[in-house]
Amino acid sequence: MRKYKIIKTALNLTKCENMNNKLLKDDANMNKQILKETEKIAKLLLKETEKIKKQLFKESEKDNKKIIKETIKLKIKLLKEHKHISPINNMKSINQKKISVISPPQIINTLHTGVSVETQYNKINNYTELQKNNILKIQSNIRGYLQRKKYLNNNIINYIIKTLNNNEPAMTNLWIQIITILKKYPPQKNENKFIYGKLIENSIIQTLNKIFPKCIDLDKLCDIGSEYKNDCMIEFTSKINIKFSIKASKSTGMITIINKRHIQKHDIGKINFIICKISERKLYIFQNTKSIEDTYSKDDGAAMYYKNSLFSFLNKQSKNVYNFPNNTKIKDFENNIIPIIKEVNIYDTLYISLCDELSNY
Repeated sequence: MRKYKIIKTALNLTKCENMNNKLLKDDANMNKQILKETEKIAKLLLKETEKIKKQLFKESEKDNKKIIKETIKLKIKLLKEHKHISPINNMKSINQKKISVISPPQIINTLHTGVSVETQYNKINNYTELQKNNILKIQSNIRGYLQRKKYLNNNIINYIIKTLNNNEPAMTNLWIQIITILKKYPPQKNENKFIYGKLIENSIIQTLNKIFPKCIDLDKLCDIGSEYKNDCMIEFTSKINIKFSIKASKSTGMITIINKRHIQKHDIGKINFIICKISERKLYIFQNTKSIEDTYSKDDGAAMYYKNSLFSFLNKQSKNVYNFPNNTKIKDFENNIIPIIKEVNIYDTLYISLCDELSNY
């Protein structure tokens, strides 16, 4: 019996030892598995961290490049615009301000895996602050530039009116052409509404071309159709030129700024206008502004107009008004020549011209 108990105890010990070995083995396997999973998770975290860092740096570099690109583009534009500003006769020249562009620090090149993300962010944020300061400088320069451009534009309009006043013979002939066109192609007739305005526009362009170095008819530069908003461009020097929209009106009613055609919304922005008010014997030369547009324009869906009250406003500012001469030559023409000028039937005139052209065929 005692021998049996000894054998049973030995078997139990062996079994316990086996179980203990198994537990140790399982524990070792589990530790290996845990270690393996831990290493796997660590690698994934490292990989994701590197991925996020690369993406972050890539986006940062992209933003930096975009900021620099836009900054340089803006600088070039401003310098070009400044380059175009030079004095005309006694006009004051406008001082240019150089815009300094901050070169991007080599952030991306200097970063490495040993530097913390926080440090990298600090570097990027420091650079962003520099760029913000630079942008503020540029914005300040732009505001200054726009003020100087407004000053230049006002001085050029004053210069134009002064030059017209100093060229009475040319302006006398222009007025004679205008009243002749009005007599031959009265705008009361529907077929003449466009023709008389276009002929007066051509007369003004040709006259300005005689007075100033060059006045270009912009419609002639279009292969198809015509220039939509502006009609001419006066070149004062090789670097200074201004476009104008020319309008003519016999009556004291509203002036059509632009017919909308198929485009319902138009930006008339800072268009320069030369408006011939025949009933007042005046040219109004001015630049549209937001204040003028808000106060004196009207939109009826089909077209945009200037109210007649605009010209009462401009008459108070003589700097925008040119008065045609009323000399002996004009008085003689109005009294003796205009009464004998006959109205032209445009349809008959065009038909006769067509028949003459085809007579040899």
